[in-house]
Amino acid sequence: MQWLNDFLVAKNRRQLTREESLGAIPIRNPDVDWEEVDGEMGAEVLLSVPPPKGGMVRYLRPILMLPTKPRQLQLDVMGSHVWRLCDGERSVLEVSDILQREYRLSHRESMLSLTSYLKTLGKRGLMAFAVQRTAELDGEEQDEPSEAAKTEELADGSENAP
Repeated sequence: MQWLNDFLVAKNRRQLTREESLGAIPIRNPDVDWEEVDGEMGAEVLLSVPPPKGGMVRYLRPILMLPTKPRQLQLDVMGSHVWRLCDGERSVLEVSDILQREYRLSHRESMLSLTSYLKTLGKRGLMAFAVQRTAELDGEEQDEPSEAAKTEELADGSENAP
């Protein structure tokens, strides 16, 4: 019933503000192994994504012929650069600023391409986002941020994430 709980929690999660989304810190999935490889255009990142496990997957794997070995995914040069920049220290805005400077993009181009890419990584379970909540927690105005508002919480790759 964990999936039902996850669904209900995701349904009740309030929409993030723009400031919260831009301040979110992308965090790589620790279960995904990665290495630098030489690509056609330079150094690229090769991800090794483990197959799904637990729950009903172990029973359905032989029936549905689900993979048992890690899936390999090679990122292009820019995707690899973003992957390296998402070190758990920089916010989405900081990564966007770096891309803007290094690739001579406009602020809008950098933000649109980065947020779209990060959403894709989040939906695939390759990236999560640590979000610092503002004083407005779950739609309630508070004079003083609560302890829950001060702590970071992880957001999955849903519509609420960058």
